[in-house]
Amino acid sequence: MNDTLSWLKGRHSFAFGGEIRRAYNNNIAENVGSFTFTTLGNFLADKANVFTDQLGAGNDKILQPSYDAFVQDSFRWKPNFTINVGLRYAWNSSPSEAAGHFTNFDPATGTLISSPQPYHTNNKNFQPRIGFAWDPFKNGKTSVRAAYAILTQDPTINIVTGLSSNPLFALPISASSSSNSITLENPSAAVVGTSLGPSAINANFNDAYAQDWNLTIQRQITPTLGLEVAYVGVKGTHLQLTQNINQPFVPNGFYGTTKPFPTLPLTSSVIPTQCQSPNPACGLNNINQVNSGGNSNYNALWATVNKHFSHGLQFLGSYTFSKSLDYNSLSTAESLIIQNAYNPRGDYGLSEFDVRHRFVLSGFYELPFKANRLVAGWQLGVVNQVQSGSPLTPALAIGPGPGISLTVRPDLLQNVSGTGSPSQYFSNPTLCQHFNGALQGGAPAIPDCAATPNATFAIPCTFSDVPVSNAFRLPRITKSIR
Repeated sequence: MNDTLSWLKGRHSFAFGGEIRRAYNNNIAENVGSFTFTTLGNFLADKANVFTDQLGAGNDKILQPSYDAFVQDSFRWKPNFTINVGLRYAWNSSPSEAAGHFTNFDPATGTLISSPQPYHTNNKNFQPRIGFAWDPFKNGKTSVRAAYAILTQDPTINIVTGLSSNPLFALPISASSSSNSITLENPSAAVVGTSLGPSAINANFNDAYAQDWNLTIQRQITPTLGLEVAYVGVKGTHLQLTQNINQPFVPNGFYGTTKPFPTLPLTSSVIPTQCQSPNPACGLNNINQVNSGGNSNYNALWATVNKHFSHGLQFLGSYTFSKSLDYNSLSTAESLIIQNAYNPRGDYGLSEFDVRHRFVLSGFYELPFKANRLVAGWQLGVVNQVQSGSPLTPALAIGPGPGISLTVRPDLLQNVSGTGSPSQYFSNPTLCQHFNGALQGGAPAIPDCAATPNATFAIPCTFSDVPVSNAFRLPRITKSIR
């Protein structure tokens, strides 16, 4: 619900307003379990090697109200100069669950805690803005505009939905067997001990905000032709990112096998019966915590030519030269977490949606045929888009120790390009490793990088081994004509 009041007084044009948003979200999170078989023969013989299930359900009903208010003044300082100033305030409450079904992981104590309010209320969201519009030659043909604003984002509810799937409301269980001895009839017989991988959110989670600034110069060249050039900059702060806070320590740049939280202590205020005596202590796997430590930068130059319809021709052409950098792009549902939780800035690089060059042309031409109805009235239209490719980041799953699975980026040793063929996506897919020794788990042998000078990718055994990059860009061109 929102409303706005406008008030004109002299050279001032005031606007006052407010908005109330009440978000309700019902989630159903049932899990019927799954079996994994290594071969078709094992499937037919009822011999599984992995069984996973979730006891209980992670259903929830999440509530999150937000309240905004703003005031703005458009002041006509001179006939050819207008100033805009304003202030917006946002009070974004912390999400809550109707029945209190939120359990969070507390890194300070290494325990699970009941968390009706998962993170602090963000109530300091003051968002100023200022801008101007100037006609320097006082003839209405040239316009210079500039603006700066701070914009706060109301966080989405899905950052806390995992908390209702933590114990005691739900308990994930898993079993594995190297001898394929798990059966459909009684899979629980293979479950020995329980391990947990609870969802978490930082209790000091902050709302993301962006600082947005721009400068635009617009010029009317002819009565039907205009040119516009603009610079746009955006700086994102407190952006959402996910970190595995139970990642093994990284001594001397190498992944270790020691984790900060190996097991759930018996002193935990929330503890499943499966983790209590006489059962063994529950081990803790990856703990993916939602944080707000991300940053981003976007800078762009825009140029637009706009021709209004005359003499049978109309077109709009635009070119954008831009660069976007961030820690972790979430706009397209990227699921990779930070590679090294102890150094988030190590993931700072090109955004997954970064496009350096982009040109778009659209328009139509009215063919000059004036005979009968079959000949007259024809138009030729075109929509054409050409752009450089987006960055592509390969991912690699590694296991530096028993029961540890991490997703990292392979090192890029030399330039690579796409082939356009599904049978071999990369022009050179050769992989090598920086270290000596056999891989575990029956993985195929990988040659040593020192003996493979033509390799493109390398398994990253360290964060400081060689000065290489981790992302590359593929070409992309799209167009259509109608």
